[in-house]
Amino acid sequence: MENEEKKNPDGEQKEQGPTFRHYQDIVDHAHKEVEWVRSAYKWLGSLLTIIIIAGLGLGLWFSYKSIRDFKDEIRSEVGRVRKQVESQIDEEFKKENIRLLVQKKAEERIDDIADQLIEQKIEENISPKIETTESKLKAVDVELTKANQKLTALSEFTLTLMAAQNDDRLAFNQLISWVNDKSFAYRRLAGDAIVKIRTYYGGALSPGYINVDWEQKNIDPSKLTLSDLRKTYAELPSAYHAYLVNYISKRTDIPRKDKMQFFIDVLKDEEEGSLTATHYAGGFFAKEANLKWSPFVIKPLLEWWVKSKDSIE
Repeated sequence: MENEEKKNPDGEQKEQGPTFRHYQDIVDHAHKEVEWVRSAYKWLGSLLTIIIIAGLGLGLWFSYKSIRDFKDEIRSEVGRVRKQVESQIDEEFKKENIRLLVQKKAEERIDDIADQLIEQKIEENISPKIETTESKLKAVDVELTKANQKLTALSEFTLTLMAAQNDDRLAFNQLISWVNDKSFAYRRLAGDAIVKIRTYYGGALSPGYINVDWEQKNIDPSKLTLSDLRKTYAELPSAYHAYLVNYISKRTDIPRKDKMQFFIDVLKDEEEGSLTATHYAGGFFAKEANLKWSPFVIKPLLEWWVKSKDSIE
């Protein structure tokens, strides 16, 4: 409700006091002023915040730039100082006294650590190689020993075989021994050699022998007794033994039993050197005993003699 103006009785207009509308206008105006002030403060606050942030940013940028420039300056200075120091060290080391001092100290240091270092390196590097080499050398030595043993055995076998093929009874006996030795590397070859030798002596042709030249010795063999002939047999080389066996077998004046005993003695003699003499002794004995003679199969003849010699005149 609006307030109306009232006049006084004299007809003059009388001034009225503030109305409600006036208060409303004042309040609205006050609100506007407050809002304007608030807006002004907000704008000022934002501006101030921007200024502060910009100031901080500029400050940080200038600080970072200053720090970076400072670091670069430090690096540059360190590099300059390092080069200067290196240059100075190079100059100093060019001096003879410095070189000698360094050399002396190095030699002293080397003397202190050399033995220990060398020993360590030997243990780490050389010792394993030495052990490996020694192991290999041992293996090679074993193989060489085996090869040498085989070569020695082959050489011995070859020489023995040649001797047996050339009238050496001892060599022939060695071949028989090797045949009975299962560990002998050339056992089979020894057996083959024995068969060939026996085949040769058992052939149609009798093996030859060397005659004794009695005329050169001025000896008449017909006047020699069996005892004399035995002595001559022992004195002559084995190459002549086959001849004496044949000569005694042909002597009709020597008793049969004495001849057979002589033949048995030749067969039993392990030291008899002539294989041919052994062959003839066995053959003549077998003939006198009416037995079959297989070359160098002596045992049956010896057994027969033990059983039968007392019955022979």
